[in-house]
Amino acid sequence: MSSKSAFNKTLVIAAALLLILAGCGAKKDLNNDETIPAVGDLPEKLKVVTTIYPIYDFTRNVAGEHAEVIPLIPPGAEPHGWEPTPQDLKVIQAADVFVYNGGMVEYWVDQVLDSINHPQLIKVEAIAGLELMPYSHDHFHDHSHGHDHGHNHDQEKSVEGDAHDHAHDHAHDHDHDHDHEHAHDAHAEEHGHDKEAHGEAHVHDHSEDNDTHNEEHAQDAHHEENGHDHDHGHGEGELDPHVWTDPVLAQKQVMNIMEGLAQADPDHKHEYQKNAEEYIAKLQDLDKAFREMAANAKRKEFVVQHAAFGYLAERYGLIQLPIAGLSPEQEPSPSQMADIVKFVKENEVGTLFFETLADAKIAAVLAQETGAKTAVLNPIEGLTADEAGQNLDYIAIMKENLSALQDALNE
Repeated sequence: MSSKSAFNKTLVIAAALLLILAGCGAKKDLNNDETIPAVGDLPEKLKVVTTIYPIYDFTRNVAGEHAEVIPLIPPGAEPHGWEPTPQDLKVIQAADVFVYNGGMVEYWVDQVLDSINHPQLIKVEAIAGLELMPYSHDHFHDHSHGHDHGHNHDQEKSVEGDAHDHAHDHAHDHDHDHDHEHAHDAHAEEHGHDKEAHGEAHVHDHSEDNDTHNEEHAQDAHHEENGHDHDHGHGEGELDPHVWTDPVLAQKQVMNIMEGLAQADPDHKHEYQKNAEEYIAKLQDLDKAFREMAANAKRKEFVVQHAAFGYLAERYGLIQLPIAGLSPEQEPSPSQMADIVKFVKENEVGTLFFETLADAKIAAVLAQETGAKTAVLNPIEGLTADEAGQNLDYIAIMKENLSALQDALNE
């Protein structure tokens, strides 16, 4: 039995159990036949369940003290191959809000949400409204024949300016409900997006329907066109989900999360807005630091374990050269390995970056073959137990990445 078939069977069993449990949540008073709420139904903080680490960290910074934010994926788990258990489905079933990144890093989300019985669950897709970039694996081969970045700098400046303006508006206006909606509409119109599809529909309410928004339909059409199904393998032609590695796009994700929490808990809407503004200010500082680092770097190429830094590279005019594909499990072919070795030697690349959650054996072999050293560049898809114990967070790890890139690009 394939892993996908086993996963589908697990979902069916878990969904049946949830239906049974749903009937046991409240008791009847035999005297007046009025429903007495179970302990879990008593008024309490908003319950928010999140998926990968950056989404958890963004959400808890926006939520502050007004929500209990639960990370579904535990420290030490590599998220590309992680699958939820029946117990995890129960956690989602008990939530008020479910926040996920979107894209194939969480290939299981659609199946899980279709399998649970929770009409009031608000779903927030953090990448909603963002255009995902396609992935191509021929980086080393292409760059060994010249450095054509292929960037549309005018479009990049437009997106970047919009992100900063959008964040700036929220950072300096604490009573901006109408202004925020107007700015969001303007953004959708400016980039040719329909507001209903990309402006508001990223916060889902199951009570309306189970349809996905146009972004998901576009991804499905893309997968069908390229012969892909919703399996967890990442291949040529897949859309890159690692948008959080770009501090500017991370700001947009934070705003999407804020809107979802405000919908679920309108009484604390202004607190969520204020928290989002304060966190966005930190992301703006991070963006400025990366800009300064990249502008002064001696070289632009950096070699990474898997293709998790495409958005960061695009933002700052750098060139990501990944050993593996969108998932660290997608290993290079022998010919691709030969291209990597050739490139590293010919371009005197001094550092090969590996990750803390994925097997670094290929990076180690390449380092031995080429004489390069290894260092950590963290895609922040998840934390190790040690990183969690040190209370490291997205901002702290991104600063470590900044320092590591600065060293490698100036060797």
